[in-house]
Amino acid sequence: GIIPFIVPHFLLYHTLAIMNLKFGGGEKMTEPHYGVVLSDLHVGSTFGLWPKRHKVREGWHELNRGQRYLLKVWERILARLPETLDFVLFNGDLVEGKQPKNEGQDTVLTTMSGQRAACKELIKPLTERANKKYVVAGTRYHENPDTMEEFAKSIGAECGRDGIYCRPSARIKMGDIYIEARHKIGGAWLYMLAMLEREHRVEREAAEKKGYRADLIIGGHNHKFNLAQGRGWMGVTLPCLELQTAWAEEKQANLFLPDLGVILLHMYPGAKKQGQMPIFVEPLLYAHPLPEVLEVL
Repeated sequence: GIIPFIVPHFLLYHTLAIMNLKFGGGEKMTEPHYGVVLSDLHVGSTFGLWPKRHKVREGWHELNRGQRYLLKVWERILARLPETLDFVLFNGDLVEGKQPKNEGQDTVLTTMSGQRAACKELIKPLTERANKKYVVAGTRYHENPDTMEEFAKSIGAECGRDGIYCRPSARIKMGDIYIEARHKIGGAWLYMLAMLEREHRVEREAAEKKGYRADLIIGGHNHKFNLAQGRGWMGVTLPCLELQTAWAEEKQANLFLPDLGVILLHMYPGAKKQGQMPIFVEPLLYAHPLPEVLEVL
């Protein structure tokens, strides 16, 4: 069909581990807790997600071919996720923004309230089934900090003692499991696994001051899924839900082809005490549409 599902070969290991993993004494693991993490929806971009029927100031926006494809991907993702989620984490760049550098030529509309309303409609199936919601700030080019703070509060996002709902980073604890997420992780677009290793080393040096070690480090922004793992830690960069943009294609025709999807976390509090991995990352990935090739003959 139009949306072939990509199965990474390491996912077989994850599936078997989830089915068969036992605690050290032979006791079976408890049922997992579930969390969904997604990033870079860029709602408002003509290359990004947009609801099928959503009224804008000028009337109804007719979805282009790419947006129809993305909406089918989104619907399939929602159908595959558990009915009840412990949390959902939105890791930045949920909306496209005004595109000041190219005067909004690749946007459905440039009004931020309109983009946020469309985004809220799209993510409603997630916010309704998640016990807790967390929102991480994206890049300032796409997201206005003040309006995204209002947006995060409106969907019931969690806030800390400082009363902030849309945070620069999210630090989440579930039992003895610690997760840290932020939108933009530095480093080259190639060599992302080395970038995650660097993040782990920096986090490890800060662990004594923080009072904990992160079991999972999450980053977005690069629109690529990568998973790095070492002794007692994991790092992941997130796929996106935006097709290759005209800006990206101009930069380098093949370098910025994104991975489409989200990740589903299977979490087992207490597993570390038995020497087992406490988190399994299940990527829900879908193929990017094939680029158009113009024939000579």
